Amino acid sequence: MTFAIITDSASDIEPEFERKENIFIVPTIIIFDKEEFRDTEINRNEFLNRIKSGDIATTSQPSPADIDDKYREALKISESKEILGIHLTSRLSGTFSTVYSVVNNLETGTIKLFDSLSISIGSGYFVYLAAFLRNKGYSLDETLNILVKARNQIHVEIYIQGVPYLHRSGRISLGQYSLLRLLRLKPILNIVDGLLVQKGLVFGQSGGSKKLISRILKIDKGMNPFIMIGHATNPEFMDIFRKELAVLNPSQIAEVEICNTLISHTGLGPLGIGIAPSFESLIQ
Repeated sequence: MTFAIITDSASDIEPEFERKENIFIVPTIIIFDKEEFRDTEINRNEFLNRIKSGDIATTSQPSPADIDDKYREALKISESKEILGIHLTSRLSGTFSTVYSVVNNLETGTIKLFDSLSISIGSGYFVYLAAFLRNKGYSLDETLNILVKARNQIHVEIYIQGVPYLHRSGRISLGQYSLLRLLRLKPILNIVDGLLVQKGLVFGQSGGSKKLISRILKIDKGMNPFIMIGHATNPEFMDIFRKELAVLNPSQIAEVEICNTLISHTGLGPLGIGIAPSFESLIQ
């Protein structure tokens, strides 16, 4: 292996891909009252059941010790003693700045950090892209340059079921929350410049899935785009997404479970679709 790739648990990638490409994961922290868990260690079903039962989850950025341990571990297996760190948007989390501070104190190796300005399936896309470029023989600097080039070409749409969670986490105001609750509407969010921005309102998951599909089909990302689809507790929508998006003739469809970090701030039931240029188009 040339350079190693590290991301955090707020980036959604397929487990098989993670194992195959030896992707290192720095865990965010999940908090239930006074209980703290590393995101990579808490049982997924236990986490979802606690959310369903009404327990309130919050999150915290990875600990400096966990960041230090994971980057040192990655340096040991990198032939070139190089690391590319791909992390969730700095505009929603302090993770990127903490990673930056920690790695500056490492004595050896070359470490380059990339602020994805995204989260979940969005930041996950850049991990897939980085692994593709590494396998093609691109250097660390060449890979980073292509990731920067691709950063403003990805489009992510997320349907949110848990409106109270958005209010509690400060994503929407009390007035917005009250209105959405009164009208029983659910928001569609778009990730814009690293922030979650409301782009539409729908009635329920079925309406949300249809709106996501219709919006994504209007986005032009060239031939054979890379598609990302994600859910938290509703895998039945993944078949619908695959069928409806097949018309785009995607080069690849990555299907993931949306991360615990995002669920902690949006509640159960989120659905997401992302579209980005094919990897091949970025190196032509």
